[in-house]
Amino acid sequence: MTEAQLILVLDDSPTMRASVAFTLWAEGYHVRTVATRQEALAQLRRSERPCLLVLGQSFAQRMPRLRRFGVPVVVLGAERGGHSAANAGGAVGVLCKPVTDTKLLAVVRRHCGPPREQQGGSADANL
Repeated sequence: MTEAQLILVLDDSPTMRASVAFTLWAEGYHVRTVATRQEALAQLRRSERPCLLVLGQSFAQRMPRLRRFGVPVVVLGAERGGHSAANAGGAVGVLCKPVTDTKLLAVVRRHCGPPREQQGGSADANL
């Protein structure tokens, strides 16, 4: 059995982290959730690099430090006005809340490819 692609979800909202993580896990992706920039940096320093970082808008101003690891970043924005700031910071995409599963999965597939495992595979999400 091959390991699923890892996606790192950083958001200060436990509800948003859980919602995004569940959607990705149910689709077959390996997900790790973190609530702070320090946790995200620690995860990015590990040998297992994520194929994508899904970032809550409140962390967008810290994106340049996170981007130095070479992992594409998608920002979950509460409003459309955050698009230009996120794009200027190097985000590969911005999804306005409420984020639909269809839009989230389309962005994830674009950057990570299709999932290698289906539900029941390795899920590390803090659900």
